[in-house]
Amino acid sequence: MKNIKCLYNLELSLAWNNEVTNKVLVTLIKSIFKATNLKRITLKLGGCRRVTKLGLYRSLHTLLRFPILKNVAFAFNGCKKIEDTNLRMITSFFPKWRHLDRIGLNLSDCRYVKDDGLCYIAKGIGRLHDLKQFMLNVNIGIRHNRLTNRGFCKLMPSLLKFQSLSDLRLEFEGSQINNFAMETYCETILKLQKLTYLELNIGSCFNISSSGLHLLAETLAQRTKLTGLVLNLGFCDNINVIWMRKFKHALSQLPELRKLHLDLIQ
Repeated sequence: MKNIKCLYNLELSLAWNNEVTNKVLVTLIKSIFKATNLKRITLKLGGCRRVTKLGLYRSLHTLLRFPILKNVAFAFNGCKKIEDTNLRMITSFFPKWRHLDRIGLNLSDCRYVKDDGLCYIAKGIGRLHDLKQFMLNVNIGIRHNRLTNRGFCKLMPSLLKFQSLSDLRLEFEGSQINNFAMETYCETILKLQKLTYLELNIGSCFNISSSGLHLLAETLAQRTKLTGLVLNLGFCDNINVIWMRKFKHALSQLPELRKLHLDLIQ
């Protein structure tokens, strides 16, 4: 890879490849050292059983060689080795990329991620200088999901520092969060004045009652600058006619909305 100085965007999709070891991963990243203009990297390692915590650390440390990196996305979906201590290590690198303003973390089906992991993510984010886009997927499933209000309510306030945040995507399907978490979410998105794109997946969150869902609809009605909205409320038992009326009213207050996806599957 000699002529890659103009490389701007890189995606390494290595998911479920049992030939990928720590050495292979680090070597791949080192092979693009000359890409001095690299600003975005997506690393997909879901199901890579032979990549250890040490391998992740060395890979992330190697990525520090790219001084103007602005956008990082890590997909560990289905990786049983990802747990809270791994997230503490991974997120400790965030502030070391001084220009970083877009983060994506896919932790779906990472069954050992608990509230402490979300607290580590919040701490890592809190040390950034700026953040314009944040994506977090912790759809772990009802059977293994241990996420509660504690982690969620630690994460949301950490975003208030970033008044330039315009794109927020959260997936907490099957978690144990309840109305208190929904109140925290609504308070946060009301204070983030530049938000224009929202995604929220709280499908199968059975602890969120009708009052929590009504508060969400009422809050969305106040986000008049939204251009994109994706809501997954699948298998939420408290979706009723009253909520639908409130949501219809909310849509009438969003004149700039260009994208809408609503999942109410039962």
